[in-house]
Amino acid sequence: MVTCSLALLLVAAVDPALVGQWSGPGGIGLTVQKGGACRFDVDAGSCRTEHGTLFFTVDGETEQVRYSIVAGALTIVDVDGSSLVLHRVGSAPPAAATGVVGAPAPAPAPPTAAPPKPVAAAPKAVGKGTPFTQKGWGASFTIPGGWKAGEKDGLVLAGSDTEAGLIVVRFYPAATRADLEQGFQQGFHDNGMNAQPSTALSPFSAKGGQALAGDLAGADAQGNELSVRTVAVMTPFGGAPVVAGLTTPPQFATVKARADALAASASFTRPPKVSTLAGDYQWFYLSKDGQYSREARITLCQSGAFRRSGEMAGSGDSGSAVVDHGSGGRWSAVGDAQSGTITLTYGSGASEALPFSVSTRPADRSAYGPGVTIGGTLYQKTGPGGC
Repeated sequence: MVTCSLALLLVAAVDPALVGQWSGPGGIGLTVQKGGACRFDVDAGSCRTEHGTLFFTVDGETEQVRYSIVAGALTIVDVDGSSLVLHRVGSAPPAAATGVVGAPAPAPAPPTAAPPKPVAAAPKAVGKGTPFTQKGWGASFTIPGGWKAGEKDGLVLAGSDTEAGLIVVRFYPAATRADLEQGFQQGFHDNGMNAQPSTALSPFSAKGGQALAGDLAGADAQGNELSVRTVAVMTPFGGAPVVAGLTTPPQFATVKARADALAASASFTRPPKVSTLAGDYQWFYLSKDGQYSREARITLCQSGAFRRSGEMAGSGDSGSAVVDHGSGGRWSAVGDAQSGTITLTYGSGASEALPFSVSTRPADRSAYGPGVTIGGTLYQKTGPGGC
């Protein structure tokens, strides 16, 4: 019941050392702005970095490459092993460090005496909150006063300009109480981040239904301490939104109070059903030099069955994760005509919830209908799903 790994990826910014202009052979150029906007060659999109990997998104499709910066030279290594060297145009930004970027920073020398652990401050009172509704889930919340919320990749994200931390809400349409309990006990282990329960899971009082809450503690990939408050509220219509508040130990009391308040305010109506998604879908990528390709297919049958092959991305993934739960099972979806969540339940019993959105671009429409972004990857519709 923890959305922490994805939440932390969303927080990650562009490596400051990449910000600026770069030039390579044949006039190939890369421009990266501080806010994440970037341009590679003739393609404009957005960039983010994580542990030496650069993620470049254009028109809903994301590519990833390894990179390093040594003595003002940027080396990019593609998935096929080919490399490209670019050189900085102009001076480096002040925040950029020398040496290899993307490699773990050397550990600092230990202090002569360990400082006392900071004590978490009591949360300050905040003003009246802001109502927030996610129609596809049939869920409404009150965002804490002083916090702002928005949606990204099927998640509701909330943050504050004055209180350090992040609140993430994700909806699990098929989750049962047993699923939530099991997920909490397993903690999370992803991209170098690890956290385990630090308290028992216990009943929680929420406006919309029965709820469970607990705390987790661990560290991120850089070894920084991480505290997590997670609350799952079970709706009367099935499934559960899970609220996760993430921060460092000194700020945990405040973020925990905000996450609890948001979860306690949850109320629900029956979510709308999605009936127009059935179809055959394909995603295909061919490198510019034609040396390699990648492909994924998924069929959402009108009967409620599904089958898939090739690569299929999970929520927030870059498009290269191969799901290994089997090749088919049953599917369902909640949301409206434009966006929502697809739940794939495999024959093995495993399930996966993926955000979807229907493209409105004419270029993404085929004779069978509009393209659909599933789990961050844009699929073209190639058939009616009449299997």
